[in-house]
Amino acid sequence: MVVDRSRRSGRIVRSPALRADPIQFVARTVDETGVIEFATLLLTLIPQAPPAPDEGLDIVIATGSLVGEELAASAFGLGSGGLVDGQRAAASVQRGVTSFTTDGGLLLRVSAAGLRVDFPTGSGLFVDARGRVHTKSGAATLPHLHGLDLVLADGARIGIKTASSDGRRPLRSIGVEQHGEHHMLWQSRRSVRNAALRRTRELPRSAVRYYVVGDGEVLYSAERRGPLVDCVRVLCPAEREAEFPPRRLVVIGEGLINSLRELPRRMPEKSIEYPDGPIVARRLASMADRLFPAGVLSQVAGASDRSVIELFGGMKFEAHEYPDRRIVLQLFAPRMSRPLVEWLCDHNAQLHLVRQDGEKEGRGRYFQRGVPVEVVPARAPRPAPR
Repeated sequence: MVVDRSRRSGRIVRSPALRADPIQFVARTVDETGVIEFATLLLTLIPQAPPAPDEGLDIVIATGSLVGEELAASAFGLGSGGLVDGQRAAASVQRGVTSFTTDGGLLLRVSAAGLRVDFPTGSGLFVDARGRVHTKSGAATLPHLHGLDLVLADGARIGIKTASSDGRRPLRSIGVEQHGEHHMLWQSRRSVRNAALRRTRELPRSAVRYYVVGDGEVLYSAERRGPLVDCVRVLCPAEREAEFPPRRLVVIGEGLINSLRELPRRMPEKSIEYPDGPIVARRLASMADRLFPAGVLSQVAGASDRSVIELFGGMKFEAHEYPDRRIVLQLFAPRMSRPLVEWLCDHNAQLHLVRQDGEKEGRGRYFQRGVPVEVVPARAPRPAPR
């Protein structure tokens, strides 16, 4: 008898059918479009699992939501961010006020009092001299002594620097970045004329960054970990808190696609040590676009496990967070209890091909070295070296 310990469920399965060759991995074409199904995997022994991760993560995969290297707030799957197709916020000329309209029709108005953002939906935000962000409903954040960034749903980033902790002095500077162009709206206690034409050097990025979602009055903070954006709700009208989760993980699909496409280039053409490795790498690279198509992928409505997303061809995508705050993203083939690949998400995120024969003879969990994850618009696949 051979014992197979499932890493995910903890069940013990005894199978008399295993032969001398412990691994039978079948990758076959199931229709004329070349869709690959990883059909069967038999393991001799899966070693003891690491400490159990926390489950129930709220996760979405967003592909095609990058504006340059910035993630548009629309990728959160949490409303339009105040955008309305074909509509722009109403603008008016006011003395002492500099106005700027973003590509998505969001109106920014700057004065000595602070920054006001008006949305086509009728919502609005106001940032005062202490760096506090206020909504029309009366909710507000704490002060930000060194400034903050606001990322809007159309991909524009507003960089705000404060001048004093008590709010007695106006904001130090306010700038806007969109499509790689930088515009200064307010600098050294005064507005800048012709802000749309007043281009400046690259705006510095603040340690505090908020994404504007919902109808324009909900803010999430964001921590970037490779292809993963860890978002925590920081501002929301009390009556709407049930609509917006306290935390959401947004996985940038371009990072997953690029790393899968690069995987075969890090593999030998053939391997005696692990013959299935190069085969799996090539199959996954060919499937990358179909696994993570443009748009936002989320859990099936009503699913009991919110950290699992069903993908094309019966594949599954899972996210797990461990007590030390490590987050691991995993890709499973149909009916498999061991992942094909894992993305280890930190500031030096890497993709790893998981050995399907277990950590035998001290060879480790992964085959070959990891692939760095680049979060840039998806590139065309490159041929693997021969």
